[in-house]
Amino acid sequence: MPHEWMFRTLENLQNYARLHGMEKLVEHLDQGRLLAELEIANQGPVPPREHLH
Repeated sequence: MPHEWMFRTLENLQNYARLHGMEKLVEHLDQGRLLAELEIANQGPVPPREHLH
């Protein structure tokens, strides 16, 4: 999945926020993850990446 890095980053941010008692931020990051899933699903297939030189 081409967007997997974004979900890992959001999960890392959630873990950090949870560890430091930032529960509101945890909730917002979860909402952000759900929104990202929805937007990605609505994009359709992602074309292959071209290598940058």
